[in-house]
Amino acid sequence: MTGNWTSTPLPNESLSPEAHWLRYEMKDTSPRPALIEISHLGAQALVIEYAAYHNTAKQTGQQGKRDPVRIAVHKLVPHIHLFQQTFARLWQFSKNSPPPKGIRIALFATSVGLRHLSELLALGAVEILDSGMPVAPRLLKKERVYPPHLHPDTKAPTHLIGDEVIVSIVDDGIGFAHERFRIDQHHSRIECYWDMRVPGFAAGPGEKLGGIALTKTDIDALLKSHGTDEHALYRACGVLGLRPDQRQPLAMKRSHGTHVLDIASGYDYRQPEQRAAAEKRPIIAVQLPSESIAERSDVYTAAWLTLALEKIQWQAIVLAHQIATKTRTEIRYLPLTINLSLGTFAGPHDGLAVVETVIDEFVTAYRMMPGSPPCELIVPAGNGFQSRAFAQMEAGATDMLQTLNWRIKPDDRTSSYLQIWLPQNSSTSQQIEIALVPPVQRPKMPIFSVLNKMLDLKQGGQTLARIYHQLVPRENGQNRERIVIAVQATALDGGESSRCPSGIWQVLVRNKTLPAMQKIDFRIRRDDSLAGQKMTGRQSYFDQPDYVVFEEGNGRYRDDLDHETGYVTRRGTFNTYATGATPITVGGYRLSDGIPSSYTGAGPASGQQAGPAISAVSDESPYFQGVIAAGTYSGSVATQNGGSVAAPSITRIVADLLAVGFSRHDLIGSVRKVEQAGRTGPHGNYQPPIQARLGVGRFFSNKVPLYRQRIIP
Repeated sequence: MTGNWTSTPLPNESLSPEAHWLRYEMKDTSPRPALIEISHLGAQALVIEYAAYHNTAKQTGQQGKRDPVRIAVHKLVPHIHLFQQTFARLWQFSKNSPPPKGIRIALFATSVGLRHLSELLALGAVEILDSGMPVAPRLLKKERVYPPHLHPDTKAPTHLIGDEVIVSIVDDGIGFAHERFRIDQHHSRIECYWDMRVPGFAAGPGEKLGGIALTKTDIDALLKSHGTDEHALYRACGVLGLRPDQRQPLAMKRSHGTHVLDIASGYDYRQPEQRAAAEKRPIIAVQLPSESIAERSDVYTAAWLTLALEKIQWQAIVLAHQIATKTRTEIRYLPLTINLSLGTFAGPHDGLAVVETVIDEFVTAYRMMPGSPPCELIVPAGNGFQSRAFAQMEAGATDMLQTLNWRIKPDDRTSSYLQIWLPQNSSTSQQIEIALVPPVQRPKMPIFSVLNKMLDLKQGGQTLARIYHQLVPRENGQNRERIVIAVQATALDGGESSRCPSGIWQVLVRNKTLPAMQKIDFRIRRDDSLAGQKMTGRQSYFDQPDYVVFEEGNGRYRDDLDHETGYVTRRGTFNTYATGATPITVGGYRLSDGIPSSYTGAGPASGQQAGPAISAVSDESPYFQGVIAAGTYSGSVATQNGGSVAAPSITRIVADLLAVGFSRHDLIGSVRKVEQAGRTGPHGNYQPPIQARLGVGRFFSNKVPLYRQRIIP
């Protein structure tokens, strides 16, 4: 491969390098979700202009105060779309005194809208955090928007009485018609289901959403009209029968979201005791677009997750109003649990990346609502323990050169990303230099990165790889130096090879001013493919000869944190989304012997979490891997493993605790006491827990439906 390296200044945009790279790859000008942080002044102007434009089809910018922010917003509003719950948050924020940094919201913007947002960026009224994938323009239509107290659904009838706990899920492939999520044959426990993927509009006047949004009334009507034919029900409302090239998780016998929700809140309504419990666990379910979680760069996740959490909060507000109207009491917001069985490898691991901040802000905001309702969000510790996606290097002497091998696989139809993070400090100068050497025709004199510049590897006018080198601000005037390396796909969608070679790409690190022995973190972005879609991404990894994959003698994965050598390590393989201050993080263990599942990520992270807080069953034994729970359709069961099935066990027990006035601390304290007394499993005593992977201890409940019990004591 022949190519030339060229250096250019970083663009004057506050986008993540991955978002900037994807924008370079995708030329689609359709509307796309953008996550922004907007100032109080910008929020006030946007509320006024957007409401006027959508409620009266008349803009007011020319009559109002002629300040630059108002003028820029006036030009912006025809080119953006806000959902009702987003507008409600923005409206509420604009009426209150602002927090120091403003408010984060997700909106949809055309390419023209993104340019106008950049104008607001220049005025200091907006920060563009990420922009995601294009969506079909037909999904976003003009609609009236309402302030929170005028929402038309708050007086709708409800069966709830105010002593319930909401169980929410944000996931992929949620079988909302499944019998495990019903009160009886024709009545669902799902108060709201939003499938973000598919075209259609529902959920009442003033709350038209992208995709399909169904209320409990809608789902009940579908259950009555289609009886036991869930396949026909899904086709009738549009979540099946899409274009043949679109992924359809509910067409598979096993779907991730259905399985997870069953563990978190599945009940058999035919049994009186379970039905009584089920009636106290209303559900809010949000199906993320498959494309947003299939693109492992995380660029798409933040905006969609923000919209999902806004919808959950908005629906919780609606339920509180409905209950108050029914019971003729003051508004009381219900306790809320949210299961987020998603994870990724890369990121700063300090709790301050976009997704982690969105999670923390949501949980904090819900807890600050009138009455201080409890809110807990549960995430897994991750499945990256054996991934070889994390390396840590101690800085050498000045001008010392160190090398790390990064293997990028053939037939990879997605870009591969590597993030390099330096420790937090007050320095504003460049501390290390990075060079990238391709697998073939390695240059004699590598070109090294420069702070605040992009370094491109070009061939025939095409950029095959790029290095972004920049400072990322942190709190109290601190910074972290971050280098992101993006490499083009090694295969095109048609299957033919691209000009970007597979093989070992060498990452060269040269120290400039970083103190010796300081830690440099290397994290590869997750890049596997979702079940039910054609293979796109193939996970790259660090290929160092001193990394031991298998135990000598038995051929099993090495599961040792204490005798590692070299740069590549299993420590720090914690789920990035779990590094914030508020989530309950859950590791996974094998029920038969109590040891961590082979894939369960390990701490520490440099943020709020040293590792998982607690752990739950994710495998039954070395030979019976996974946990049995609901298949996609009623009456079926399936087996899945991973942190995804450990987290919802804790979601279920946390909901039970919140219902009787207890908290996460009671759960963690009780598990710690059991571990200190000595845990016994079905085949004997457990060894003490490895805290970096299992937290304070291993939770287990025998309140499991009989059809899911497989271990023989």
